[in-house]
Amino acid sequence: MSKVVKKIDTLGVTSIDSFKYSIPLDEVDVLNTTLLGHLVKITSDSLTGEIIDETPIQENSLQAKANNYHIHYVIKNYFGKKHLVILINSKILEENYLQGISMLNIHEVYNKLQSHKIVDFHKLEDFLSKGFVSDIDYKKDIEVATHKDFDTITAQLNAIAKVSNKTHEGCNRFAKKDNKGIEFNKREKSTFNKPFLKVYHKGIESLNSKNYGFFNTFLDLEEIRNRVRIEVTVKTKSDIIKNGIKGNSLLEVLKASNKVIDNIINNALDKNLDAPINVKTRTPKNTMTPTEHTQFIAITTFIDYQHMTFERAVEMLIVNIDCRTAKSRMKKHLTDLYNQHIKDLKIETKAQKLEQFFKDIDFMNKYAV
Repeated sequence: MSKVVKKIDTLGVTSIDSFKYSIPLDEVDVLNTTLLGHLVKITSDSLTGEIIDETPIQENSLQAKANNYHIHYVIKNYFGKKHLVILINSKILEENYLQGISMLNIHEVYNKLQSHKIVDFHKLEDFLSKGFVSDIDYKKDIEVATHKDFDTITAQLNAIAKVSNKTHEGCNRFAKKDNKGIEFNKREKSTFNKPFLKVYHKGIESLNSKNYGFFNTFLDLEEIRNRVRIEVTVKTKSDIIKNGIKGNSLLEVLKASNKVIDNIINNALDKNLDAPINVKTRTPKNTMTPTEHTQFIAITTFIDYQHMTFERAVEMLIVNIDCRTAKSRMKKHLTDLYNQHIKDLKIETKAQKLEQFFKDIDFMNKYAV
């Protein structure tokens, strides 16, 4: 099959990678009756109604198989009422996979589901308004020039990750040749305050994962070789609303503004990252005055532990100087100090790479000036 590459810039754009779709079974017509035998067991609390346990959908699903991917269909019984549940991911868009799912292409998703002839949703409007979503994975892609640069970024993220002693919280960094990235918390335990966040190298994944066949069929692997993906999970209706979306119908989720869904990525970064200040004395190259030595420590601390670039560190140090002349002189003095004693330190290069990463994903670091 020939590859078709749509000339749409998908870098830096937040969209949906996947979600769990649910609709009352009586709202659709079942065309393939074997679906009725694909039931998922749910255990719930009889008093609160909270779901305690459920069989993974993939274990007993009816699969609609396509070219190097498939879509899972099951029936679930929620409090005495049967629902159709579908695991929908952006592979269903095939050559437009990198766009992610949005209001702009949901009709393509709908048409593909209709073509499976497992159920009939009647019309797109019903599919959007009568169905509800959960377990949403939002994604944003950027590019990082080299694998070494990406390893530096994930090491920096690991250094400023919030610490937790709970088994389903905290971060896990992986830096193997065929699998690079870092993830925070567990996907199945994701909450608004402890969201699952994953930053991984999509280019490497496309060549080495079980999905290679799909990527090789529908994408230009050379074009995505430097692509990095940030992925965040929003699991429940409650968390969807906390993130600024009106409700969890598919229509409401897709109508969320770009600002709202960008903030979902930012919230996950903010909830998982920290930058503790631990002052450590560095030995300057040459003799300094006590004042210069204090300024040296201040600059290197901002760079080392706040992961700022020199330019941002200087702005922090001079922000409260009201006199423009005095501010200009101090900036020049600090720049001279930097050029003589700090410029060649590796910490500055690492800070620059992390800041560029934050800029590329439009994350306004809480320590920004």
